[in-house]
Amino acid sequence: MTLSTGKIILLGTAGAGILLLVITGSMAASRVSELSSDLVVENSGRIHRIDFSGIALAVDVTIKNPSRTSVTFRHPFVKLSSSGKDLLSSEINSTLYTAESYGEKKFTLYFKTSLASLAMMLPELAKEYTSKGTLTLEVYEKTELTAVGGIPLGQPYPYPKTDTIRFGAPAKA
Repeated sequence: MTLSTGKIILLGTAGAGILLLVITGSMAASRVSELSSDLVVENSGRIHRIDFSGIALAVDVTIKNPSRTSVTFRHPFVKLSSSGKDLLSSEINSTLYTAESYGEKKFTLYFKTSLASLAMMLPELAKEYTSKGTLTLEVYEKTELTAVGGIPLGQPYPYPKTDTIRFGAPAKA
């Protein structure tokens, strides 16, 4: 069986394309590995508002990209817990954002609950708030990297972080 010149060119082109995809994929994987040690996620929290309907907490998430390559990621997901009990979580949001090289993106997520339900779930939190005016919670934040340097990753790369944050009183107007 002999191959015509056209088929040989077609097979050579397909082989080169596959090789290019493999090289590109390995370069993206290498960049993800590098970014996983470079990417900085900072979480902070505060009591946003207290009124008759309950308490509103604000969590600020800052994703910093101190590398020479842009990174694309999904909107952060945040879960608040205390003593191993999940209290509140943000909605799932699949919107994509890009942090350019040496850039950052900031997000503020709000959580609202009634003081009565907070006191019933975790009486020690209610006690902390009434005695100190603060709430200490574990903040779990997760985002997924979806592209590095504009090159899509085959699978999203999860980037989770957990912090213990003391939520202080709201700023006075």
